[in-house]
Order: sequence, then structure tokens, then C-alpha cells
Amino acid sequence: MHITADYSGQRRELLPLILLTMTILSAGCSGASHDRAAAQPAPTTTQSAPTTTQPAPAAITSLSPGDGPIWMLSGVALHLLLPDPAAVRLGDSGRTLLIVGRQKLDLLPPGSKAIPVATFTSFGDLNSAISNDRLDSRIKAVLYDNEGWSLTPKYERLRPAEFEARAAAVAHAHGYMFISTPAVNLANVVDPTPGRVFPKFLSQGIARDAASVADVFEIQAQGAQTNTQLYADFVTRAAEQARQANPHVIVLAGLSTNPNGPEVTADDLFNVVNATRSVVDGYWLNIPIPGPSCPNCRPTRPDIAIDLLHRLGI
Repeated sequence: MHITADYSGQRRELLPLILLTMTILSAGCSGASHDRAAAQPAPTTTQSAPTTTQPAPAAITSLSPGDGPIWMLSGVALHLLLPDPAAVRLGDSGRTLLIVGRQKLDLLPPGSKAIPVATFTSFGDLNSAISNDRLDSRIKAVLYDNEGWSLTPKYERLRPAEFEARAAAVAHAHGYMFISTPAVNLANVVDPTPGRVFPKFLSQGIARDAASVADVFEIQAQGAQTNTQLYADFVTRAAEQARQANPHVIVLAGLSTNPNGPEVTADDLFNVVNATRSVVDGYWLNIPIPGPSCPNCRPTRPDIAIDLLHRLGI
């Protein structure tokens, strides 16, 4: 079933929901400080990372590399882009990972073939939601977005490999695709000594550890979008590290229309996509909305995303 409805009325009806949910869907501002503290106690038991590097066989059957680019975006971002035809096509594609919440899934377009994703910033929250059957039955994938922010508990920030493995084990045990998106600023949590964050991220093997247990691994490189060479070099090296650990993993790279830092243009995004499209399987397209989870983001720019999608022939 294809999406053919007029979305203008739906966008107005969904506006309150979008404003309510935007704070949990703004991973495009990696490394920003946040108002909400993760005041969860550390687990009393620990679990060693699994030795296997293969994801659960059933978890990867609905998505595979090589059949065209894979796109991931939030339901909020999609509705900011609608009713542009490119957004309609993304929302109705079986190669789109759509972050839509955990219950009710009001941001999932009617009849969409997109893969519904629930996102979590802490292992404890992910484990509780899955183990207690608190996810909508239409959810097919779970995303663990561990970053150097207060939304991820400190003990998880300090031991990313352990909690990537634990999150993947829970997801796979319940039949979900597991998406891993560790932020590059985790490298500064693990090693707070001065130094460039991209080399530290690679030297610490964060990409390797995350990809080894994931079905989909995303490289949060959007902080380098205004420097095509830097972005391409980091994405290439992180993708190589990921695939060495898990040859079957799907690798995405991060894009953001209005991240922290320098202003980004559609030219910048188009250039980094052209420089990396041969080394990744697709992209996470972020359209952040400034707020508690992204206090330093620039004003929201869906027009940049639309321009990019048109240039790419989406």
C-alpha cells in the first residue's frame, strides 16, 4: 500500500505530538549538554561482552546492503518534510528506518513500508521496555543511542562496549533488529585527556565494539560536514573498522541540517554524501529541533534536507 493521502491536515493534527516528542528524537546534536540528568543507579551485576560477532540471524532478514541506499530518520523529521514527494517516497520505502516512538506510533504514516524503530538513550530503559513488553507490536528495530550526555547514565558512558553488547543481546533475544549509534564524544568520556576526538574514537575501538554486535551501525560524523575531506576520512576509517569486526553489518553515516557549530548548507551535505556513498550503505538524516536535548542547535532547516534529497534523485 502506497501513501497517497493529503498530509497537510495530518501535519496540523500532529503538531502537538511533534512538539511533545521532539526531545527524544534529536540525536543530530551529538555531544550537546542536556537539562535532564540520568539519575539511575548503576546495575548491581555486570555481564561480559559476548565473544560472537554475528547478529541474530532473524534480525537482519528485512534489510540488506546493496539494494540501494538505506535512510534513517525520525517520524518528526519526516513530517517536517511532508508533503514533499521525496519525503513521501522515503516514508513509504522498505529501506527506510523510521524512528516513531515506542507505543501508538502516531508518527508512522498510514500503510507505510518503512521499518518502525524505537530509540533509547540508556540500556536500562531499553532493557525495561523490551523485557516488560512495552513496545508497540509493529516495532521491528531498537536503537541504542549512547552519547556523552546526561541522557546516557555515566556508567554506560564509561563502558560503551559492555552496554552495546548487553543491549544487543536483549534486542536479539526478543527478535528485534539492533541499531547502534555511539556518539564520537564517548571517546572523551573514556579518555578525557586532550586530543582530537575522531582519532580517539577510532583508537579506542568504539566502532569495532559497537558494530560487532549490531545489525546496523551508524557513524556520527555530522560534526565534520563542513569539511568534506575530514568527514570522508573519518567515515571511511570507521566503516572499515566496523566491517572488520562484523562483515555483515549495515553501515550508515550521520547527516544533520542544523547541528551544533558552523552553519551547514545543502552543498555541504551533498558533498559529503558524494564523498562517502561508496563506503557506507546509507545515512541517518537528522533535522534537529532546538530544545532540552539540543540546546545549542541552530534553527530547524527542513528545506536543506529537501534540497539534498532532490539533488540525490530521491
